[in-house]
Amino acid sequence: ELEQDPLVLEVTEPDAWWLLNAAGHSHLPAWMLGTLGFGLFVTGLCLVVADRLPRANLPLDRAGQLALTLYVAHLLLLRWPMQNWPWGFSLTEAVLLTAAGFLIAVACSHLWRLRFSQGPLETVLRQAGGRHRA
Repeated sequence: ELEQDPLVLEVTEPDAWWLLNAAGHSHLPAWMLGTLGFGLFVTGLCLVVADRLPRANLPLDRAGQLALTLYVAHLLLLRWPMQNWPWGFSLTEAVLLTAAGFLIAVACSHLWRLRFSQGPLETVLRQAGGRHRA
C-alpha cells in the first residue's frame, strides 16, 4: 500500500471546515491570510531596517531596480538546470541554495548598477515602451 504524503492535501468531499485548511499552497482562505500576514510582517521589517540602515539597504535597492532581469533569470535557472537535477535536496540544502542564490542575485545587481543605469531587460522594456533615458 502506498503511503500518503502528509504535506499533500487530499479532499474527497469538501465541507465548511475544509475552507479553514492552512496547508501550504492550498490557496484556501486560512493559508492566504497567513501568507498575507507574513508578507506584511516582512515588508514592515524591511521598512524599519531601511530607515535605520540606509547604506546597508543599497544592495537590496539595486536588486529591486533589476527586478525583471532577476525574475527572468530565476525562471531560466528553474526551468533548465534545476528541472533535470540528478538528486533531491534536503530542507537544509534547499534553504542554503536559496540563500546563496539570493546573495548572488543581490551582489550581481549591485555590481551591474555600479556600471549601468538599469538592467538589461529593463532597458529592453523601456525602449519597447518608447521611453528613452537621456
